[in-house]
This record gives sequence, C-alpha cells and structure tokens, in this order.
Amino acid sequence: MGLKIAPSFRIEANSEDVTAAIADRFVSLRITDQSGIESDELTLTLADHDPQNPIAFPATGAELEVWLGYDDKVDRMGLYVVDEVELRWPPNQIRVKAKAAPQAISKSDDSDDSPAAGTGAGSKRPQLQGQKTRSWESGTTIRDMVATIAQEHGLDPAVGDGVSAIELPQVDQIDESDMQVLTRIAMQYDTIAKPGGGKLLFVARAASRAVAAAGGAGSNSDASGMTENAPELPTVAITPEMVTSGRMTLSERKSPGKVIARWRDVVEAITREITAGTGDPIQRLSQIFPDAESATAAARSVLSRGERSGQSLKLTLPGMTMLMAEGRISLSGFRTGADGEWLLTKVEHTLDEAGYKCSVQAEAPKSD
Repeated sequence: MGLKIAPSFRIEANSEDVTAAIADRFVSLRITDQSGIESDELTLTLADHDPQNPIAFPATGAELEVWLGYDDKVDRMGLYVVDEVELRWPPNQIRVKAKAAPQAISKSDDSDDSPAAGTGAGSKRPQLQGQKTRSWESGTTIRDMVATIAQEHGLDPAVGDGVSAIELPQVDQIDESDMQVLTRIAMQYDTIAKPGGGKLLFVARAASRAVAAAGGAGSNSDASGMTENAPELPTVAITPEMVTSGRMTLSERKSPGKVIARWRDVVEAITREITAGTGDPIQRLSQIFPDAESATAAARSVLSRGERSGQSLKLTLPGMTMLMAEGRISLSGFRTGADGEWLLTKVEHTLDEAGYKCSVQAEAPKSD
C-alpha cells in the first residue's frame, strides 16, 4: 500500500495561531493570486451551525497569515487584511474576505525601526487607494516617482532597470489615488505597479512576484530600489498525468506588426519617430513623448501586449504551492502548439472537503 499524504494548512490571526481553534468549523479556503494591479485575495469559509457556540466575528482590519501544503510541510502563502465579513445561510456559515497586505510582516510583529513603521498597531495602514490632487513635474523619473510614493506609505521602492531612468512628461494627479496614477503609467510601459512583500513594485510583469518574494526590506535590491539582483521564479514542469482538466484557446485578434511612437527633440526643435517591430498592421501612438527612451519603451510595450494576445490556457490540477501569478509553467507531452512555456496570469489555490487543488490561467509569453 502506498503512502498517502493529506492537505494541510495553518492560519495565524494577528500573529496568534488559530488553526486548532477553527479546525472543526473549517469549510474552505481559497487564495486568488493574480497578476496586474488587482490585489490578491483570501476567502475563508467557516461553519456557524452551533447557536450555543457561535463564531465571533473577526474584525475588519485583522491580519490573517496563511500557510498551505501537505502533512507537516506547509509553505507561507501571504499576509492578508480582513476587509469584509459575510453571514450566509442555509447552511449557516461565515465567509471572511481579506486582501493582500502591502507590508511584508504582520503589524503585530512590526518594530519601530522597521521600514513599515507607521503601519503597526495603533496607526493607519498605508492608504494607497486614497485620492490626491497634485502634479509631478516634467522630467520626473519613474524611479523618483515610485520612491516618493513608497516613502509616503512606509514601503521600499523596487523599480525595474528597463524603466527606472525614464523621464515622464508632466503628470497631473487629480482626484486620483497613488495606485491609480502608477497604474496609468505602468500600462504605457507594459509593467506592473503593485504593493507586495513590503515593497512598492514597478517592474516587468514576470519580475514582480520574484521581487516581492525576495523578502523584507533591502533583500535583493540596492539602495536605489533597483531589481537587477532579484531571483527568478522557478518554471514548473507540467505533464498530462498531472492535470485534472484543461483547455487551450486560440483566437484571431488583430495585433500590430509595427508600432510608431513620436518624441520631441528639444535641441533640434523637431518631432522625431521611433518604431518597434516590422510589418503590418501599423499602429501610431497619439502621445508625443519627452525623449527617445520613453517613446521606445511605450512602443515596445504596445507591441509586446499584441504578441501575447490570442492564446490562453486554463488548467485544474492538484494543489502546488509553487504556482503563483507571473510565474511560468512548462507543458510537455500534450501536443504541438500547447507544449512550451506559459506565463501564469491567475492562480486559485482552493482547500475544501474535496482536497487541495489549483486552477490556473495562463497566456503565451511575449517573444524574446
């Protein structure tokens, strides 16, 4: 008879282990891990069937730290802050929803000299979604903007090499949150602006998870917040026998063969053009950029988004904690057209009475 392994989890609430306390009420746990600006989410469902011993409502703002795995080996999945508690019946249940915390460690463990000081108990968490009105001067680099916003929210800046030195035109932030303005700029350069692991990330899509996973302040980044030393996420090999179900979709979408961007040469007082890619169709960007570097980055961003369109993959397979959004999987043994590397855009980890499973969505990575 072969050895059997059982799914396992651990949950700490405000740094206190509550796993045993909720074990007999546990119904399900789901972690939704997605690329882009959307916050990662935790949904915890507990049975509330005993009126003589009802579950106490967890407070909004409480921190939940979660580990998943098998038997006695569990991996940390993240730190989350409760933002919604829902009663459901029948059957009587409590559903707790939480968003990924921007800080790396629980504020219960936070010390006064940590980079996230000011986010601890008795103080407000960083309000990256709060609206502001201000202007960023023309010539402000992406590195400087991210560093300023990160400092305001008690986070460490982590800016990718490829965009760090880009000078921006004047940016007007009018009734717009810091995350909204960063996201607006990130979309122009095919990057991700996202808080995670105690850092404010502004990096290439596949790099953000690696930087956040690198740990606390200062890990794998130099004093300027650069990310050149960040470790790469592992590529996970997937074969047909590992997959419970799957679907690959090919769709016809018009993507540009060549992208043209314009920039203003102030020395010669003329507008110049740069191109990315070759062939038809041609797409011209309407914005005039302040320099050649900014125009080139924007054109390449539009081109690479087009290269990724048209191919998507969905898989369901037994739970694997190493699967995470912006990581990669490598399919082999399926068929021509499906085999190869895929970039994960969304991963759901679900633990319930049926066991531990992962549902993933992926797209073809851009051409190198």
